[in-house]
Amino acid sequence: MKIGYYPGRHIKNNVSFFLQEHAIKQANKVVFFFLQKDALDSGSFDHSFITYKNFNNIVNHFSGGLLRAGIKKGDRVIVFTSISPELYISIAGLQRIGAIPVLIDSWSRKEQLVEIFQNSQPSAIIALNGWLKTFIDYVDVFGIKIKISVNDDTTAGKDVIQLNDLLKGAAGKIVPVKQDDIALITYTTGSSGIPKGASRTHRFLAAQHYTLKRLFPYKSKDIDIPVFPVFALNNIASGITTVIPAIDISKPNIKDSKILISQIKSCKVNCMTLAPSSFRNLAIYCNMEHISLDGISRILTGGAPISETDILGFIKIAPNSKNWILYGSTEVEPIAYIESREMLSIKKPKWKNTTKIGVNVGMIDDELHSKCIDIKTGTICQDIEVESIEIKNGEVGELIVAGEHVCEGYYKNEEAFLRAKIKDRHGIVWHRTGDLARIDKDGYVWIVGRKHNVIKRGTEYFFPVRPEIILKDLSNVSNAAYLSFASNKKDRIIAVVTLKEADKKKEKMCRNEICKVFKKENLPLDEVVFIEEIPMDVRHHSKVDYDKLQKKLYEIFA
Repeated sequence: MKIGYYPGRHIKNNVSFFLQEHAIKQANKVVFFFLQKDALDSGSFDHSFITYKNFNNIVNHFSGGLLRAGIKKGDRVIVFTSISPELYISIAGLQRIGAIPVLIDSWSRKEQLVEIFQNSQPSAIIALNGWLKTFIDYVDVFGIKIKISVNDDTTAGKDVIQLNDLLKGAAGKIVPVKQDDIALITYTTGSSGIPKGASRTHRFLAAQHYTLKRLFPYKSKDIDIPVFPVFALNNIASGITTVIPAIDISKPNIKDSKILISQIKSCKVNCMTLAPSSFRNLAIYCNMEHISLDGISRILTGGAPISETDILGFIKIAPNSKNWILYGSTEVEPIAYIESREMLSIKKPKWKNTTKIGVNVGMIDDELHSKCIDIKTGTICQDIEVESIEIKNGEVGELIVAGEHVCEGYYKNEEAFLRAKIKDRHGIVWHRTGDLARIDKDGYVWIVGRKHNVIKRGTEYFFPVRPEIILKDLSNVSNAAYLSFASNKKDRIIAVVTLKEADKKKEKMCRNEICKVFKKENLPLDEVVFIEEIPMDVRHHSKVDYDKLQKKLYEIFA
């Protein structure tokens, strides 16, 4: 029987058993290559490493230390640290004893932290000592007694436990859990900015791993560098080697591509899991520097639309690579997928309304059920027949999915469940993606935009994905957004554009070109606005943050 699928309470339902198995079967295989904290400052790319056996041994002793510190099964524990071995030691150690890691991203604002603390009610926190000092008031207000610092710091308070001190003593055993016991809570923010914690059960994490293994199996000698922290958990379950990236995609830096290239060469990386921003920037950098990544055999990327131009740029630098474009979300990964060369081979349909074309993200995974529901569908009363709100194939609607690797709930958040889920009359939980899509006659899914970014002119709907791809393909344009904006009782459809550094003085020429292209494509456009920087999502800087952009526009048009 598969890990995560045993009846009742069982140690093999605990996802930490994946690590345990690999530590026995391939003890001396490297689980992580990583750079020490001062390596980048010295310009060194000599990576440290840790084997599966040693990593599992550290995790086991850490779990014992957690028990002695007073953390027990079912406790929620905030984990706030950089992408590092300590992050994965913390997650695996907590899961081993049946406790629940609560991951917080570095982009979380103070007001969001309050929401997260109130919702999760943590009994402990594992973090960098600097973070503990900065947010000590929040920690104390919520009565968090157990504070663990992941970095040795002589200035830490007397009540702060050092991670290394928890490694001394007896190891903790794997705690038997039920399939639907929570293994991980990850917080995501919607358009409202209010965090909602996706409850990932042990069964869900196992099902997600088996889905990724079925669709994109690793070879035993593969070495992957994933810029998404959570993807390293799948690598551990797969028993392959992970290179921990020395970049933070939530804080883009001009040196990021150069750093990634150095790590690829130093560790002989042949697989990469990239955000669209790092996918695009790496291709640009390598093409400029005439660098060829001949040793790369596979790329996984997703999280935002990938244009045909981006794909062509990457194929040029990694000619031997299969580039898989994954479409998914925090709650369902993956939903659909397509290989880049297949995407390029499929002709875009000819629509009078160009915005209905969108971008092809492939076919829905066979193990998922999917439907498109009416755009105007609001919060749904539960216990319904989903077919009653389904639209015809080929029309644009909100994509909903159900299946084994669909996260079915949010931690103690009924409101978020009602907004994002549908529980039908048969007890099946459908996830509302919030993405607008159409499914063509061949089964390909074309994403056209987010539900809350729909543009309406008269009785017709327009969508942002395809216009933004058209804008970004213009030679002078660095970034772009297409949206509806209302101010002073006037509703405008606007193209917001950031020009490349060398073209900052060519606004008039660029405006004329945009107007010409949009007229040819029969796209509505009232105004072109040039700004220095378009706000992007704080998680991986690949999608436009339309809420922040709207606020910027209010300042411009005030």
